[in-house]
Amino acid sequence: MQGFSAKSTKGQMAILTLGSIASKIVATAVYPIIARLYTPEQFGDYSVFYSCLFILAPVATLKYPVLIPLVKTKEEVWEIISITSWISVIFCTLLVVLKLIVGFRYEFFPFLIGSLLGASLNEIFVFWNTRKSSFGILAILEISRSTTGSLAQIAFGKTQTFINGLVAANFVHKLGLIPLLWSRLKTPAFRKIFSIHNVRNLYVAAKEKSDVPKYMLPSELMLVISNRVPVLVLASIYGKSVAGFYGMAIMLLALPLRMLGNSLSKIVYSKLKLYDPNHLNDLVSLKIFINRFRLSLILAGLVICCVAFFSPM
Repeated sequence: MQGFSAKSTKGQMAILTLGSIASKIVATAVYPIIARLYTPEQFGDYSVFYSCLFILAPVATLKYPVLIPLVKTKEEVWEIISITSWISVIFCTLLVVLKLIVGFRYEFFPFLIGSLLGASLNEIFVFWNTRKSSFGILAILEISRSTTGSLAQIAFGKTQTFINGLVAANFVHKLGLIPLLWSRLKTPAFRKIFSIHNVRNLYVAAKEKSDVPKYMLPSELMLVISNRVPVLVLASIYGKSVAGFYGMAIMLLALPLRMLGNSLSKIVYSKLKLYDPNHLNDLVSLKIFINRFRLSLILAGLVICCVAFFSPM
C-alpha cells in the first residue's frame, strides 16, 4: 500500500502550518490597528456580511471541488472545475434575479456576489494545488493574500471611503486570485470542456458525482449555520455593535484551530486516493494529531493575549 510516512507527513504539515501561522500572525498583528480605524457598527456590518458569505459559499459550489484531489485523470479534473464554475455562475445569477424580483435592499450585495465568485475560485485553486501536493505554493499564497487583505483593511480605514473598508478589503482579498487562476485555466482543454456546447455532458457528469452534494453539502451547511447564525441573530436583536464584537472574537479565537485543521485536511486529501479503504487508520498517526492540538492551544493563548493587551478597551 502506498502512503506517506510520519516523517513526510510532518514535513508537509510543517510547510502548510508555517504558512498558516505566518498569515495568521499578520492578521492578528494588524488587528489592534484595525480596531482603532473602524467603529463597532462597521465591524457589525462586516460580521453580518461575512456570515452571509460563509453560509452561501458551500451552496455556490455544492462542494464539488473536494473531488479534484480524488479523481484519477486530468480530464476529470477539468470536468469538475467546469462543473463548479457553471454552478457558481448560475447560483450568483439566481441571487441577482431573486433580488430584482423580491426587491430587498442590501448595500453590500454587489460585494457579496463578487466575493462568492472569488470564494469558489479560491476553493478550486486550493484543491487543485492540493492534488499536485504543491503545499509550498499554498503556503506562499496564504501569506500573500493575508498580507494583501490586511493592508487593504488599513488603507480603506485610513482613507475612510464611502464604503465599509472591511467589506471592501474582503472583496479585494477574494478576487485577487482571479488573474493567477485564469493564467492557469486558459488552456484549450479547459475552454473545450467549459464551453456552452458541453453543458449537457457536464450535467451528466455532475449527476454521476451527485453523492458529494447529497451527503457533504448538508453537513457543511449545518456546520456553517451553527457558526454564523448567532451573529445574524445578535445583529437583529441587539444591533450591529454587539454582533461586531461577537463576530470578531469568534474569528480570532478560531484562527489556531482553523489553520492547523486546514493544513492537515489538505495533506489527507492529496493522499487519500492512494489508500486502501481498509487501511484508512494509517493515514496519519495519533501522535501528529496530539502534537498539532497542543500547538493550537498555545497559539490560541497567544491570540487571546494579543487581543487583550493591545486592542482598545
